[in-house]
Amino acid sequence: MWGQEIVSVEPVGHDARVRIMSVAPVNWFCPEIRVVQAAERLVPRSTVQAIAGIHICDMSQETIDKALARSKTPPVGYIDYMGSGTTVVADCDGQQRVLELRDWGRA
Repeated sequence: MWGQEIVSVEPVGHDARVRIMSVAPVNWFCPEIRVVQAAERLVPRSTVQAIAGIHICDMSQETIDKALARSKTPPVGYIDYMGSGTTVVADCDGQQRVLELRDWGRA
């Protein structure tokens, strides 16, 4: 499937809510008609950082770029297949932080 996928993880009391939303054209011949699907799950007694498995707010863009460059896996096509990357937006103590998983294989 081609389109956009949005993953949201947010704190809800002592739990964390994970939402996955997908927006995609119905088919190649009718791209202006889109289908939206969503799923949500509450993860009891968890945090955003625990679900991510890393401390996102402590990471720099340079750290992400170096990790991707060291990766042994070849570059992959992203969800939208248009050569763009995936963006992570984190709320770090009230400050919005944007990190990109750049398509380093084409840069």
